[in-house]
Amino acid sequence: MFKPTVEKSEITRVYINEIISGCNSQKDYTIVYGYNIKQGIFANKISLFIIGFNEKTLEVIIVPITPEGQIIKTVVLNKKNINSVKLNYSSQATIKSELGTYSLVVPPYTPTTLESSGVLPIVQEQEAEAFRSFMNLLK
Repeated sequence: MFKPTVEKSEITRVYINEIISGCNSQKDYTIVYGYNIKQGIFANKISLFIIGFNEKTLEVIIVPITPEGQIIKTVVLNKKNINSVKLNYSSQATIKSELGTYSLVVPPYTPTTLESSGVLPIVQEQEAEAFRSFMNLLK
């Protein structure tokens, strides 16, 4: 799988910041981009997410977005409402909470092969590692 170029990754970062620009306290959070692919019989369903997490407050904010960049809803999770967290080796985290179950792939970079499916091209190696460490704190 191929890594996105630095230029494409920077364009994606600007785009993500534009989407969440109205959110309060975004500077207190590390921002990552994620997705989930559900295998279907006839087609795959891809969900896109902007995720913010704060290691001090142990809070994670999951913002599902449309392929056009519209925010669908915002979910705020913390130690009080998270029931379990599971991590696997392919950068996927599954968070079960009182508000629902969220499966998120937060990779070091998004494969360029997924761009045609609406997944934004980004390189986020340090942020993805920080997200993985944060998820371990929530276990």
